[in-house]
Amino acid sequence: MTGTANVTLTVGRIADVPVPLVDPKVQGRIDELMALCDRLEEQHRTRESTRDRLTTATLSRLTTPNAEEQSFRDHARFALGTLPALTARPDQIKTLRQTILDLAVRGRIVLQDTGETTDSSLSNPSSPMESQAVEDEIPFTPPEGWRWVRLSEVAEFENGDRSKRYPKRAEYISHGVPWINTGHIREDGYLCDYTMNFISQAKFDSLGSGKIQPGDMLYCLRGATFGKTAFVEPFETGAIASSLMIIRPSTLVDRRFLYC
Repeated sequence: MTGTANVTLTVGRIADVPVPLVDPKVQGRIDELMALCDRLEEQHRTRESTRDRLTTATLSRLTTPNAEEQSFRDHARFALGTLPALTARPDQIKTLRQTILDLAVRGRIVLQDTGETTDSSLSNPSSPMESQAVEDEIPFTPPEGWRWVRLSEVAEFENGDRSKRYPKRAEYISHGVPWINTGHIREDGYLCDYTMNFISQAKFDSLGSGKIQPGDMLYCLRGATFGKTAFVEPFETGAIASSLMIIRPSTLVDRRFLYC
């Protein structure tokens, strides 16, 4: 066809299309090769489906709650032995990474030192009722020396200022105090400085909450990026938009552990 999509394609134009011809036997071979490609494609789909089932079964055994130690070791040995099959595609790497993080926060990655215990300030829960509530919710039994606590026992939380003092887009300036929103969180868990918005020092001083401190973490509370988490680096001062919340870890918890 030529011109716009409304131009009619006539029989005459079809008849004028040049077609390369070879011996009919060769034409038949092309058809056979195309059929072979179809079979290869189906075999590939079958192989990948089998690989997916193997990956799912292998990794789910590793993360079975409260598995016996010997059973876990056997499953881990099998997973390591089949690692090439479990990591053939990028999406499988992502699944394996999540499994490793899952095992890490369960205390399954490294040998546990039975002489180590949780911090003494957490040795006694705030109340028996609170302790029982946590125990009733736990998805797995932690290793010796570990214990479940409420997140509020190891971190403080702070929302941004949502009053009439909330900065409007018209108040953004080219340089000043960082005004952080969800879009500034990078994939590596840090903040993007070259797309940052800024507000004046006076506007920042007027805000009653949501001001970051060194060591803080940020957590997205709503929207399509719900759950997105970041460290406040490279910034030491700034304020957060209403879509975010500040998590301020205490010295009782490692920030990287909490991030994972």
